[in-house]
Amino acid sequence: DDLTPVPAARYIMEGFARYPLVAFSEPRHGAGGTKDFLALLIRQPAFAGTVQDLVVEFGNARYQDVVDRYMAGEPVARDQLKRAWEETTIATGMWQAPMYEAVLADLRAVNLTRPSHQRLRVLLGDPPIDWSVVRGPADEDMNDWRDAHFAWVIEQQVLKKQHKALIWIGGAHVSGQVRFPESLIHLLDRRAPGSTLVVVAVDPTDTEPGVSARLRRWPPISAVTVRDTWLGQLEVTSVGMRHSTGTVEENVDAVVVWVPASRAADESPPIDEASPISAELRRRRALADRTLPFRGGRIRFEYGTAVLTPDSDVPLRIVLAELQRDRGLTLMVKAFNDAREPDGDRLSLKRAQAAAHKSAVRCARPP
Repeated sequence: DDLTPVPAARYIMEGFARYPLVAFSEPRHGAGGTKDFLALLIRQPAFAGTVQDLVVEFGNARYQDVVDRYMAGEPVARDQLKRAWEETTIATGMWQAPMYEAVLADLRAVNLTRPSHQRLRVLLGDPPIDWSVVRGPADEDMNDWRDAHFAWVIEQQVLKKQHKALIWIGGAHVSGQVRFPESLIHLLDRRAPGSTLVVVAVDPTDTEPGVSARLRRWPPISAVTVRDTWLGQLEVTSVGMRHSTGTVEENVDAVVVWVPASRAADESPPIDEASPISAELRRRRALADRTLPFRGGRIRFEYGTAVLTPDSDVPLRIVLAELQRDRGLTLMVKAFNDAREPDGDRLSLKRAQAAAHKSAVRCARPP
């Protein structure tokens, strides 16, 4: 009641005066109204002269050149273009919802009305996985370093070029105290402190009743800064952000009140269960389940060292069980470091050696 919400598109544009990066998340993937909001935002008078890039979650970076040509107005066959959103590391098929293709089409149409130096580039943040070669746990492309790759794209293609970018990604990737380690916002805050304004949309139907009653008084698609406000002091779970801990202001900079009826308008992926893409998605989901212990999010190291964390023991045992099952299997061990950790090349090598050494010691023991 002591807050003054403003139109969300205006709020985001004003944010670019202070930040090179603005991260925006709709209340759910595919939420109704998202396409229209983005269409309104990119048509703001100042947008074309201010923002150079849009970094998206729903595109496989392997097809960056295809999307670049499409956004430049070149003829691109749909069968070729759709591989960008059909072949991401996400195997649920959520990007099949028609709004994602429609957003690209609208951005292309707007680009063609502007001079080349004011056109928006769409950067694909998802890792360049090649599903055609992924057949089992030993296939390296199953290592879906989604947030790390997303952060690398922003670092290389936006910040190093001194561009400004709108980051369109799910709220779990940009909440300051999200339960998932090394999420996008953690990486960005370490590599470029103070560069990202986080704006997350909240659907009143997902919030606690008392909160919902207050939010419904605001105009739809309006935004407000949360720091030092009653809204900012709320537990973040009370506004539907269930993957995070702490207060709202500890997680985001601003909240957008979404259209209360948006849930009814959600666009579901129209996937025919008998179609080839449906069968392929089922294959990918089965692979993802089998290979989860082989992927980096479960085997980690203490910061700045080659010491494995205690939580790494269980997934490492699962990997070793696979090695013991097939003694002829050759496994490539890859290790990584954050850009802020010292002596990165040497540290990565030491981590790979530590994991390989521990594996070798355990494999030498009786099963």
